[in-house]
Formats: sequence, C-alpha cells, structure tokens
Amino acid sequence: MARQVGDAIISGQPLIVNHEEIDLLTSRVWAALDQTTRH
Repeated sequence: MARQVGDAIISGQPLIVNHEEIDLLTSRVWAALDQTTRH
C-alpha cells in the first residue's frame, strides 16, 4: 500500500484513498511517535 502511494506521488497521478485508512494510518503514526518520544 505504502509503495503504491509512493509510486503514485512520484508519477504525479491523483490517488484516491479511503479516508478511514488515512485516519487509521495517522493514528498509528502518532501512537508510534508518542512511544518514541516518551521513553
């Protein structure tokens, strides 16, 4: 999935994504950031 996104961005194609997937991804990223910064 991430590779497809990267390829689409590189090739300049508009990418249609599921907003729920984005929300899930961002929440995971923030959770990971919280863990790394809190230590």
